[in-house]
Amino acid sequence: MIVDSGSCVNVASTLMVVKLGMRTMKHPRPYKLQWLNECGEIKVNKQVMLAFSIGRYKDEVLCDVVPMHAGHILLGRPWQYDRKVVHDGFRNRYSFDHDGRRVTLAALSPAQAFEDQLRIKQTMNEQQQREAELRVQKEKERKEREEKVRGKNEEEKEKRENSKRAKPKGKGLGQKESCEKSGENKEFEDVFPEEIPNGLPPIRGIEHQIDFVLESESEIGQPIGPIRKRLRNFKDKWRSF
Repeated sequence: MIVDSGSCVNVASTLMVVKLGMRTMKHPRPYKLQWLNECGEIKVNKQVMLAFSIGRYKDEVLCDVVPMHAGHILLGRPWQYDRKVVHDGFRNRYSFDHDGRRVTLAALSPAQAFEDQLRIKQTMNEQQQREAELRVQKEKERKEREEKVRGKNEEEKEKRENSKRAKPKGKGLGQKESCEKSGENKEFEDVFPEEIPNGLPPIRGIEHQIDFVLESESEIGQPIGPIRKRLRNFKDKWRSF
């Protein structure tokens, strides 16, 4: 415990609050601090009603929750003002009346204060180490889960590719259709030649010419019967093909 007349607030250590499982409340006016810890600027947004005792002296103080390394409890000017504390600078003692009794708080020796600070620092380091190990363990588990999911996806993809290669689509049906088409093509060899000449056909002159006259009827007759019959048969076979 530290009594500091330079502090305008009462402070409780975050480590103590967490270890004791104390119930916190929202700070009505959050603010920032920098001098109580070695982590730089922090935001104070929680409070706790702290009950403590020193020998026969028992009291309850409203404190701000801060991760400080100097000690677990810091009593500032609010506590001194409420208890009407008198500080003896020569003896470094704090005296006040509480519940009809005179209470005097004396300071620890430098050796005791140093040992107490070392113990607090060691406890804080152990807690930080446990939190770091927990973070590393969680990250490792997350990577393992991602590797399992990735491996499973690759196996499923490989299975799908293997199934596609092992089962070609419509092999026998394609051969049958090709045979049928080749048989039908033989019937129309004169229409579909095997060899196609390269390039465009040669330019030829006009052999037939029909002059169209406005408002005149066509003199071209209908095709003769055998040609019409052959054309109809060709169209029917072409549709079935």
